[in-house]
Amino acid sequence: MKEMVNVALFQTDVEPLNVQANLEKIEARVAGIMDSPVDLVVFPALANSGHPGDASKSSFAMAAEPVDGAFVTGLREIARRYKVHLVAGFLEQNPSNCRRPFNSAALVDPRGGLVGIQRQVHAVGEDRGVFSRGDNIGVFPTELGNIALVVGTDLEYPEFLRVQTLRGAEIGCCLLGVSRQVADPAGWLALIGICRAMEDKVYALLCNRVGHRGSEAFWGASCIVDPAGGIVAQAALSAEDVVRAEMSRDFFVEERFAKPNFRDRRPENYGLICKKRRA
Repeated sequence: MKEMVNVALFQTDVEPLNVQANLEKIEARVAGIMDSPVDLVVFPALANSGHPGDASKSSFAMAAEPVDGAFVTGLREIARRYKVHLVAGFLEQNPSNCRRPFNSAALVDPRGGLVGIQRQVHAVGEDRGVFSRGDNIGVFPTELGNIALVVGTDLEYPEFLRVQTLRGAEIGCCLLGVSRQVADPAGWLALIGICRAMEDKVYALLCNRVGHRGSEAFWGASCIVDPAGGIVAQAALSAEDVVRAEMSRDFFVEERFAKPNFRDRRPENYGLICKKRRA
C-alpha cells in the first residue's frame, strides 16, 4: 500500500438510464475536488443506469453496456484527465443473456487504463430476477495498493471480502444502493463497514447512493472505516455528499501486526462454510 492514500467517496443520485447526464455529474464532482490532493475517487453502484424500478424492467436491461461502451469509456477519460484512480458501478451487458445484465464495478487508473471489472456474485431477493451472477472474485494491484471491489449484496457475505483479503486486498471499495427500511440507517451501514474492516484488517470504503426509486429512498450515509474498525468519516443521510480521508500505510501495517488474524486462522475447522445448505 502507498504511504498515504487520499480518498473521496461521492454519494450521488443517479439519472435513470441517462449515461451522458451521469457521466457529466461524475466529471463535475471529480473536477470540484481538484483543489486538494486526491488519489482514489469512488462512486456508488449502477452509476450509469440507476437501479431496477427506476425504469421498466425491459428498458433497464436494454440500457446495459459492454465494458467498452460509452460509460466505462467516459470513466477512463475522466480518470486520465484528472489523474486519479476512479471506481464506479455500472450496468454491464451480458453477452449470454441480454435480459439479465451484470451489476458490475469498474476500476480505472490515472492513465485511463482499465485495471479491472468485478461483477456482483450474490444476487438475492428481487435481484435474482434482474441480474446475472458473476463467478469470479478479484483483487487488483495498483500504485495505491491492492484494491478489492465489492458490489451490492456481496458486502453482506463475510466470505467475499475475506477471499479478496487472502488474495492480498488492502483497500475494499464497496459500491452500494441500499434502500431497505431500518431504524438507524447510518448505524446499520457503519456497523457492516466496521465488521468487514476489523475482520479483514482493510480500509473499507462504503459508497451508497441517494435519491428515490418509487416510494423507496436510498439513504446514503457512506462511510470510510479503518482496519481497526474506526469510522474515519461518514456522509449525511439522504443527501448528495462527499466524504474524504487519508489512509495510512503505517496504520494499516501496525494493525495487521498487532492483531494477526490471518496467522491464527484455523481453516481446517471451517469446512461447513463451503457447503451449500438451506436456511
